[in-house]
Formats: sequence, structure tokens, C-alpha cells
Amino acid sequence: MDINCPYCGTHYELDDSLLPEGDIKVKCRICSNVFILNKNSGAFKDEPHISAETQKPATQTTAETAHLFSQTADSAPASSNSPESSEHSSVDDFMRSIISEINSAVTAEGTGGKHKKDSDSGSVKATLSSSSPSLSGGKNKGKTSPFQIIMLIILAVMFLIAAASALVHYKIINIPFLPSGVSDLLSSF
Repeated sequence: MDINCPYCGTHYELDDSLLPEGDIKVKCRICSNVFILNKNSGAFKDEPHISAETQKPATQTTAETAHLFSQTADSAPASSNSPESSEHSSVDDFMRSIISEINSAVTAEGTGGKHKKDSDSGSVKATLSSSSPSLSGGKNKGKTSPFQIIMLIILAVMFLIAAASALVHYKIINIPFLPSGVSDLLSSF
């Protein structure tokens, strides 16, 4: 049986003999959404069942819920992970907010800080990273990673080779202990 995930369209090939009769819930490996698979009708989205109690409209509202519904979309608190939140009234607003969060994270990363979500305002704030000795007031002073040491050695060797080749090229020095091929190679630069 060939089925496609109703959420992301990922294609699956299943053996019909392994499928039980009736509906089974299946989780997509790509998008992690759960959908219903029926041997006869195929795959369809897992729609929540609405009970009779939830279909009745609410007759009373408290002052608190009335206050929440009267807030504007800009000032309403919302989860940053939910695109259906009241903060994002349209797709364009949602995309703009995502882009601004990414830009602030990139800016924070470029300045050596890490971004932190402020729970009160919902904005991303940059804080100084404690792992950077120059930004944290020398907390990790004196600790140098092996990668930094290796890079420093490589750069020093490259500088010495460049300086030696320049001196040989302009015939300022002669390096007799090198084979003539290496001396010619250094002077050719």
C-alpha cells in the first residue's frame, strides 16, 4: 500500500498484510505529526473529536477573559513557537517576527554573546557569554584551547616561510643548507 503523510507529503510503502483492520495512529518520521491510517481509506489527518460539551457556546465570561480578548494583537502575550498565536495576525507578521529573531540571534552571536528569550516581553536579548575571556572580564584568563595553539604554530611557520622566501628572492640571504631545488623554488616567488 502506498501512502503519503497528509502533513508533509512523505511517501511510504507498506505491506497490506501487516496492517490491522480499522484505524491506527501513525507518526511521520520526517515531520513527527500523527495521522490516522486505515487499510481501506488510506491516510488522513488526525482530527480531534469534538464532544457535545465543547460545541456549546460559553454563556458567561469573566472580567479576566474579557480583558484578554480586548487586548490588541501586538500586546497580547503569545508563545513564540505557535504560528497560530494572536500575536501574529497574518503570515507576513509571523515571518517578520521570525526574521527579526534570527537577525538578533546572529547579531548576538557576532558580538560574542548568546541570545536569551525574555519571558516578560517575548523578545530575544543578547547577554555576554561567560566562555569568552575578553568579554567576561577575564574569568577564563590563561586558558587557551589546543586548536588555538595549533593555529598559532601553523601561522608562525607560514610567516617564517614567507619571510625566508622574500629574503632569498631579493638575494638578501643565501641559504646554503637547503638543496638547490628548494632554494630555486623559494627564489621563484
